[in-house]
Amino acid sequence: MRSVRAGQALVEMAMVLVIFLMMMVGIGEFGRLLLVKQAMLNAAREGARFASVTKNLKTNDSRVRTQVEGWLKAAGINPSGTLIAVRPPVGRSNARVTVTVSQNFQPLGAATREWAKGKPILPPFAVQGVVTMRYESSGTT
Repeated sequence: MRSVRAGQALVEMAMVLVIFLMMMVGIGEFGRLLLVKQAMLNAAREGARFASVTKNLKTNDSRVRTQVEGWLKAAGINPSGTLIAVRPPVGRSNARVTVTVSQNFQPLGAATREWAKGKPILPPFAVQGVVTMRYESSGTT
């Protein structure tokens, strides 16, 4: 009788363990998604702050790109696949500058790609940060 109960406990443990591990992986991936989203917002905010005080700002200015890429590298995100768009102010009154930072987020990252023979298990989706700030015409850079 004891071996039947031990076998039943083993089967129950296996079923519960699979569900528990899936929940833990899901929680970890959600945390990673929040980290990437916050990094995109911080990089866009820093780019917009820099752009708001930059004289002679042009569309997709390379100086702003450099600032944004620096923030992404500091957050541990590879900026090579990142889209960075800078929209300079139009007109004089109430002028605003907008910086958009966007990158594809791959759920269940590189570790599962190796396991799945190079194919992603879940499709990637875009994560972006968009920040608009008032353009300061008295910039010095």
